[in-house]
Amino acid sequence: MDLSDGEAQVLTLLVEHDLGTAVPLADLQREGARFWVFQGDFAVAARSLAARGLVHLTPKEILTLAPLAVDSALALARERRDFYFYYYRDYYPLALASPAHSEFCRRAFGADLSQEGMTDMATLARLLDGLDLRPGQPVADLGCGSGLISRHIARDRGVHVTGIDQSAPGIACATADGAEDGSLTFRQGDLNDLGALDLDGQFNAVVAIDSVYWVADMQATLAAMCRLLRPGGRLGITITHKHETTPTRPTDPYETRVGQAACALGLKLETVDVTDATLGYWTRAQAAVADLTPQFEADGIGLIATRLRREAEESFLPLFAEGRVARFLAFARPGPGAA
Repeated sequence: MDLSDGEAQVLTLLVEHDLGTAVPLADLQREGARFWVFQGDFAVAARSLAARGLVHLTPKEILTLAPLAVDSALALARERRDFYFYYYRDYYPLALASPAHSEFCRRAFGADLSQEGMTDMATLARLLDGLDLRPGQPVADLGCGSGLISRHIARDRGVHVTGIDQSAPGIACATADGAEDGSLTFRQGDLNDLGALDLDGQFNAVVAIDSVYWVADMQATLAAMCRLLRPGGRLGITITHKHETTPTRPTDPYETRVGQAACALGLKLETVDVTDATLGYWTRAQAAVADLTPQFEADGIGLIATRLRREAEESFLPLFAEGRVARFLAFARPGPGAA
């Protein structure tokens, strides 16, 4: 079904209410604030959807999802059309083309790999060191984005990397201009459905760098990651552990979604605390984005600067200041039948 962004957002929000629930348009607009600047014009979208018979719209601007639209709305909800859906649709090509973003990466991460996340180069090296990689081994990079981190892993460790990402624009960037070579392969795929890629048992290592936070079922995804490994293979995952309300620093990785899933699967995690390194990243990121915001805006990607600034100033740095966030590298070597 051909839908505008606003129409898709309205249907997604409506289906999150009980079917048949009447919702004022003004309430939907407030809920739509989670889309940030990606929020479409809900008034226009509601009238358009009503004209197509997909919603019922009263003169008092009360909306109800029409039966004709239920299947499409449920499909949109499964796509997780939140802020990040729209952000990552546009992020990769825009970031790659931006000199400001390149300079931000150099200042915040320590090198320009067009990174997105909070794993600086020193932390990435520690993650790779923990995988016991040998030259020529196949490695899966889950959530590879535009592929530059995958390329770095291949060159730095002499391994063959298969980068996997749900974002079609990200994979298009990764494969542009002959970016695939003898040490690199890229596949579009959903971390919620790794089995569909038919790659079980093909890798000596699987890495997930700032990429598992949004999976629908962590236990199922972690089990699927284990199945990608050859016997004796090793997982390497970044875990951010936040206490939003408890005024104590979280110290137990098993309290996280990844840790809980690992327990359920019988996986023993070996962890490395990289909290201080992550605080260093956010401190550098805050300073860099403050300095570079005019250049971000000149490059047409002020939105990226806004997101980085909000995450630094409104989320992570306050939590670090109050001692309510920790970050770990987690490694696991699944035994027979663990997944």
